[in-house]
Amino acid sequence: MNIKNDKGMTLVVLAITVILLVILAYVTIDIGINMGESAKFESIKTNMLLIQSKCEVIANEKEIGEIDESGFYGEKQGDTEWYKLSQGDLNDMGLEKADAKDRLLRKL
Repeated sequence: MNIKNDKGMTLVVLAITVILLVILAYVTIDIGINMGESAKFESIKTNMLLIQSKCEVIANEKEIGEIDESGFYGEKQGDTEWYKLSQGDLNDMGLEKADAKDRLLRKL
């Protein structure tokens, strides 16, 4: 039996392989987490654009006299042009997909 001809994996090669696998796993997990956060941000951005476009439609209807302030959604904030919107208001506006965990303000 000749030990010098034994071509097995050494401990150094095994350690390097494990370190490379750990680095690869870390990079993969980090990319996956960043993609999830990016998707959440894009969802919020889309909801805000939906709300903005619907509010612009309502503001245009106000300007041409199709509706008065009684046709607005939400409750007016004092003597300002700001209105507080709830999820129910968004649902009434046809924006059920725009999830409002907190109340939103819109200006007309």
